[in-house]
Amino acid sequence: LFRSSRTNNSPDQLIGALMVDPSTELEGEDRKTLEQVVYMLSRKIIDQNRDYQSAVSDIEAVKSELRKLDEAGVKLVQEKTRLEEQNMELKKEIRIIGTNHEQEMIHRR
Repeated sequence: LFRSSRTNNSPDQLIGALMVDPSTELEGEDRKTLEQVVYMLSRKIIDQNRDYQSAVSDIEAVKSELRKLDEAGVKLVQEKTRLEEQNMELKKEIRIIGTNHEQEMIHRR
């Protein structure tokens, strides 16, 4: 059993003593020091958890935006394909009109 006979041990010394023997009794300033360390670590864990949750939320928002962009990209490709098909049909019609016009000119001569 480690008993903190002197006060003002460093937090590292206190934690080291507790790791060696969890039944270590702390008194006075040592107990206050350890309580402060526990409080600071608790705050740090809470802050890191909040940061983690915020990051997860940001990642989910980005994933949602990527899905929307992906859907928009699919629609754009479909529209491009539709316009290309329409363009080919129009070119066929122009050729037919051109051929018909040439035949009319030949008949007029």
